[in-house]
This record gives sequence, structure tokens and C-alpha cells, in this order.
Amino acid sequence: PRSLRLQRDGRLFLGRKDARPLSDRDSAINASFVEDLKGWAAIARTLYVWDYGANCSDPLEPHPNLHTIQENIRLFDQYLVKGVYVQLADKPGAEWAELNALRSYLYASMLWDPDLFLDELTERFLDVYYGRASDHVRAYIALCAEKAVAAERLDPLAPAMWFDAEAAAQADTLFEEALALPLSDDQRRRVIVARLPALWVLAGRPESDVAAQAIPEAPEESAADILLNIAPADALSRYAAALALYGEEMRATRRDP
Repeated sequence: PRSLRLQRDGRLFLGRKDARPLSDRDSAINASFVEDLKGWAAIARTLYVWDYGANCSDPLEPHPNLHTIQENIRLFDQYLVKGVYVQLADKPGAEWAELNALRSYLYASMLWDPDLFLDELTERFLDVYYGRASDHVRAYIALCAEKAVAAERLDPLAPAMWFDAEAAAQADTLFEEALALPLSDDQRRRVIVARLPALWVLAGRPESDVAAQAIPEAPEESAADILLNIAPADALSRYAAALALYGEEMRATRRDP
């Protein structure tokens, strides 16, 4: 009703389904959301935004929204949004969520100061976190963003079907090359985790050769060895067994004094 007046505050849920920043008005989805934001800003004393910053349906699914973070937060500031809650991966296994460390770092930085240089922060983080493999991770990020923008779809509550088996195979090749580089143990472990979404997609997409493979028995070798050497032809059960073993090894490492 036009006579409606909010007594205290308003909350706006940002469940966008477009891979472009909100400032890109060529997107009908973005244009609609910005109009809603304007309307709420006009009637709410205090306005909060709940933003889905990752794929909250499945943390391992690719979710290339990193290039939108700064522009979106600046837009919220423009319309006097007082608080932004960013929902990232919060399910069991969230430590393996796609680019979770980088995503958390960029959101925290931009919420603290939206005038920081996003590209500079990203470059510095990748160089320190992944070492010599940073260029391969950059290429993966660019590949995901290109696919999502072309599909004009980025749903935080559904599988990333725009990221098909062919794209996942390209991504997996990048990580395979990255793991052949001289890396520290920590950097190698981080690249293994960054590779998981590509393997997950390869194992789960109907058109993937991986999904059609016969299911072998669980391997005897260490989980770290499996994840370092796993090939796209490995079946889903082997990948799941490797992931479980890797988790046990990581927990045991944390318990060691």
C-alpha cells in the first residue's frame, strides 16, 4: 500500500541471478533490484542488505562474483544502506568452499573500506596465498567469470549449470599444471582445495565423461596423493573417498602439537 510506513527499519535480500555488477543496468535483473533498493531507501529509516556472496546451495559450486563485490558495496553506500550481511559457505565442509579464503578477505576489506583497490588486494592475496600457482588461479577466476557473464546467470541457490563439463576440464587442466610447479606444502594444499570445484563439476555433470565412468573401489594411497594426481577420468566415488581421507588427514594435522 502506498500509505505504508515502516516504524523502524527495512531488510532487503539480495538473491541476484546475474554475474554482472548491480551498476550494470543492461541487466534486467540488476535494474529491477536497484529500483527496489531505491524504493526501500525512500521509506526505511535504516536499511540492511542480506547478500549471498557464494553458492549457498553447494559450497563447492563455482560462484564468480568477485569482480562485483566493490561496485555492489559502493552502490549500497550510495543508497545509505547501514549494514550488509554477506552469507558465505556455512555448511559442513565450508573450509573447502570455492575460493573461500579469497572471497572472505575481499568482502571483509570492501566492507571496511569500499574505496580500497579491489584488483590490488586480489593480486596481492593470490601471490602470497598460492605462490607460483597464482597465475593459474587467476586464469581459473577469469574462466568462471567469462562463462557466467556469457550465460547471464549466477544463482546463489542453485547448481552452476553454466559451468559445464568442458569448462570444468579446462579449469582442472589449469590446476594440474599449477600442481606441477615448485610450491610450499601450504601453497600446494591450497591449490588442491581450489581445484575441488572443477573436480566436483566433472563428477556431477550428466554430460561429463567422469559421471559415466564405472565406480572403482576406494583407493589405498594417501588422500593427498590422490588429490594431487587425480585425473578427470576418475569416478565420483573415488573423489568422494579421497576428499574424506584428505579431511581426516587435515584434522589429524591440526591435532598434532
